[in-house]
Amino acid sequence: MTTMITKYKFKCPSCGHDVLEEIVTNAVVSSAVDSLIYDTEKNQTYIDYCDNEINDYGDTDRFQCKNCGMPVLDNDGKKITFYGDLDKGAGITPVKNDK
Repeated sequence: MTTMITKYKFKCPSCGHDVLEEIVTNAVVSSAVDSLIYDTEKNQTYIDYCDNEINDYGDTDRFQCKNCGMPVLDNDGKKITFYGDLDKGAGITPVKNDK
C-alpha cells in the first residue's frame, strides 16, 4: 500500500506574499529567560531566552497572510479556523511532486 502525501503552499491573493500565520487566542506561552542584555548605545535592555519553551495551545482564531493580515477564506467566504480545512482556502495550492 502506497501512502500519498500532498504538500501545499500559500500565496496571498491580496499581496502575493507566501508566509502563512496562525492566530491563536486563549493560549499560554512560557519562555525561560537565560539573561538580560543591556545595550548602552541604544539604552535598551534585551532578553536572551533559553531554548526550552512551554506552549499550552489555545483556540485557532484564523489563518492569515503574515505580511498583510488577510485571513484565509473558504469558498463560502468564511475564515478558516481548522488546519485540516486549509487545502480548501484561497491562496492554498498543491505543490507538484518532482518524481
